[in-house]
Amino acid sequence: MQILITGGAGFLGSNMVKYLLEMGHTVTAVDNLVTGVAENVALHLQNHNFEFVKMDMCDENFVKTFSDTSKYKFDRIYDFACPTGVPNIAPEKLGELMLDTCTIGVRNMLLVARAHKATVFHASSAEVYGEPLVTPQSESYTGNVDSLGFRAPYEEGKRVAESYIRLYAQKYGINAKIIRFFNAYGPNYSIVDLRIIGKFITQALRGEPLTMHGDGSQNRTFCYVDDSIRGLELVMEKGVSGEAYNIGGVTTTTVREFADLVLELTGSKSPIQSTERPSHDHSGRTPDLSKITALGWKQEVSLKDGLALTIADFKRRLGQK
Repeated sequence: MQILITGGAGFLGSNMVKYLLEMGHTVTAVDNLVTGVAENVALHLQNHNFEFVKMDMCDENFVKTFSDTSKYKFDRIYDFACPTGVPNIAPEKLGELMLDTCTIGVRNMLLVARAHKATVFHASSAEVYGEPLVTPQSESYTGNVDSLGFRAPYEEGKRVAESYIRLYAQKYGINAKIIRFFNAYGPNYSIVDLRIIGKFITQALRGEPLTMHGDGSQNRTFCYVDDSIRGLELVMEKGVSGEAYNIGGVTTTTVREFADLVLELTGSKSPIQSTERPSHDHSGRTPDLSKITALGWKQEVSLKDGLALTIADFKRRLGQK
């Protein structure tokens, strides 16, 4: 198959590039490198089945370039594009680009999909649930989101993106699937990302204090990237067009427990330092996984094993043995 991946130099996108190339597909990856990292795809540049294009999917040239059916014959489009990181949501940082990517960019991607009659995958997020009032969160839960809150550019952006996916599936017959990721992690996760996965690992490896919001009683679930990709492919093969599927870890872990595990696996003597908890920091999210498990998915990589692999990758990139 010939495949287009947006956000191909980001964490999930670059892991998807690697997987698809190993499966023998032809892959074109697009990324504006705002939060994506060129090194994540550099190893593939010698592969004749791989092409990397630095471009913003909000650019009008995106549609013109990739709708050219004389050059491309895309069977599938995997849409991972969107700036990440809670601090980046701030208006003076990447908040506007998040909204643009989730609206203009997603519409541009869907126009390309129409030109090729391609099947679409869209990477959404547990952020669509906001600060949930029910636990666990099923795909039918409409969420508790503040359209004027600090997280709105990302939360509302992802919600609008899902609406676009659903609309194009219903109006134009695009075969389009959505996954709401709950804290995917693994190799190529950003070293400079300030969410707890990248932040805690980097701080521990550098011997710096692990800065934890509040007392760490907030809960999270974590899903290793290989499990995430297996679920993604199941949804692409068996999922219903226009619908969303949760994917995440089956076990709930507090932020404090996660910090302790990072210290154990790194052997770090870093202290855990409690900092003021931001008002927008969610108390927890837990996915209802019954919909994706009905497709045959199950988590295979434990948090401890997956985190050990992730730490090894961080050490390599930080130049540590």
